[in-house]
Amino acid sequence: MSILTRISAESSIRLDFLSVVVRTADHRYKFYTVPKVSGGERVIQHPAREVKFLQRWIVSNVLSYAPVHPAATAYRRGTSVRNNALLHAQGRFFLKLDFENFFPSIRDTDVKSLLTRISPILPVALTAEDIDIVAKIVTRYGQLPIGASSSPVISNAVMYEFDEAMSRLAQRFTCIYSRYADDIVFSTNLPYTLENVLKDVRQYISVHTAPALRINEPKVVFNSKKRRVRITGLVIDSSNDVSVGRSEKRKIKGLIHRFNVDHLDVKSISYLKGYLGYAKSVEPKFVHALANKYGQAALDAIFTAETARRKR
Repeated sequence: MSILTRISAESSIRLDFLSVVVRTADHRYKFYTVPKVSGGERVIQHPAREVKFLQRWIVSNVLSYAPVHPAATAYRRGTSVRNNALLHAQGRFFLKLDFENFFPSIRDTDVKSLLTRISPILPVALTAEDIDIVAKIVTRYGQLPIGASSSPVISNAVMYEFDEAMSRLAQRFTCIYSRYADDIVFSTNLPYTLENVLKDVRQYISVHTAPALRINEPKVVFNSKKRRVRITGLVIDSSNDVSVGRSEKRKIKGLIHRFNVDHLDVKSISYLKGYLGYAKSVEPKFVHALANKYGQAALDAIFTAETARRKR
């Protein structure tokens, strides 16, 4: 039974319609932009409902069986930016880098290689034609789209061999390695080590061209605890714990004050609500301190005010 026939039988969606969706999937996306933290805008490619359905089926029934390396800390249950930063909290020296156009650098050929490699462990038997269909569903014009629910899962699975190689490299240099999406961090307590690590990372990428990774050169950073260390957006503090950072704390406090004097609109309240949830997951003691300062009732009011104001 082909994979589209299986999907049709399980979903009661006509096979001929699914075939048309796959054939025309590249054209079934909407686009919008979101601001980048570093400046500029990122284009999000949002798949149509029928493409999204197929991608989610593929994730649940195929891609969820692909192994993910322990060093990959994004897009997995039980891990977070906090977990990623804590891996490096005991280090003294840090190398940080990321990749240009990370998702689009992963191509349909990489997806096909992944599916061929994991085929023996899948509960769904995939023919060569099925593999082509899956690759067509989860890519757009041969690249992983930024905005598809399947892209994060695929990126982790495709990067397994890279993560394994980097973990061996880190062990050789007495370092800790982690990857959060395209954010790479090496940390160590040994001086004059990470320059050599970077040389070996460059060498690996030059030899292994699938996926076609390119280091974002302006964002290569060497750092030490002599200065403030920020990893995946979080600050490692003097007690080797992680924090959202002083500037973010001031921003949250300012928003709470403006909320208390009724100077926040619905959009800003929603932003504050998300920021508080993020802070609680990263640094719960800070949110506890906010409750002591402003009162727990005041914080609770933030989470109910958004809905109340929308009803006005």
